Amino acid sequence: ASMSSKTLEYSVFELIDAIMSRDRDRAFNVLRNLFVSKGVSSLSIIGALVWHYGQLYRVWETPHMRPKDIHQRRFNELSKQSRYCKGDFFFKVFKALYEAEVTIKSSAREEVVLETLLVRLLESLG
Repeated sequence: ASMSSKTLEYSVFELIDAIMSRDRDRAFNVLRNLFVSKGVSSLSIIGALVWHYGQLYRVWETPHMRPKDIHQRRFNELSKQSRYCKGDFFFKVFKALYEAEVTIKSSAREEVVLETLLVRLLESLG
């Protein structure tokens, strides 16, 4: 079962929204829905998270300047989320994403790795 990139982008944005608003239950429900119900590969989920956090980092870095490749509406959403990013937030996030990807590629149980990643992303908010 494959999903369009738009649907994946929306679902991952929903996942990130749940993470950024510290809604643990909703975050786990969205993750399970993506992974189990929709059959999205764990590496696709991680890839989409890396893409999102990369954009979030760019907006956080230059908050008053919208990058040309980010639409205004998306920029507004990212700006709102960037207010929650403090201290070593991005270091923790990208370290967690990298370690999850490496662990999955070494054939660990994908669902457990994704759930552990989710906990680390939630904890990165402090």
